[in-house]
Amino acid sequence: MSRIEQERNHRKNLILKGALKAYSKNGIDKMTMEDIALESDFGKATIYYYFSSKEDILCSLLENGWRCLWNSVEEMVISKKSPYKKIVSMLTEMSDIVYSDKLLYNFLFTAPRSLKVSDQKATWKSFQKRTYATLETIVDEGIDCGDFKNTKPDLFMKAVGGMFHGIVFMGNQKKILEKDVQVLVSSFIK
Repeated sequence: MSRIEQERNHRKNLILKGALKAYSKNGIDKMTMEDIALESDFGKATIYYYFSSKEDILCSLLENGWRCLWNSVEEMVISKKSPYKKIVSMLTEMSDIVYSDKLLYNFLFTAPRSLKVSDQKATWKSFQKRTYATLETIVDEGIDCGDFKNTKPDLFMKAVGGMFHGIVFMGNQKKILEKDVQVLVSSFIK
């Protein structure tokens, strides 16, 4: 990547961080391009140079967050671990990521309800769907090999979602450790 491309990516990231700050102060509906410009320390023209609209910025944030979660577990998915060990490793890694950037994941978990965009612009959904489908498939594999009791993977996924929502929305909760994930998995599907 050339120096110019690195600088462009850096500016885009600063704009996205500014958008998260504006979101935390104003919410999605009241946040404006001016707010984003102010929080990212750029002029509005610069914001529009990199993003054509507030919607494009919000979609980029969603895609970045879901892509990060997906990329964090990719190697675990193809590992030779048992389904139980895979699911524990994946959920532990994902909870670390969510814990380390609560503002982004607060946005990730709340924005889709407010953001009405076409499927073409909702590029984050492919990462979201792949992540959920992969976790559900590992649960199915665990059921098939006897690693997990026969449970409904979608119900388990709701419990996992509750865990992540707890990290984001329950204030200064302590970081979730691997043993905490083991308890969740063992009590739900083991």
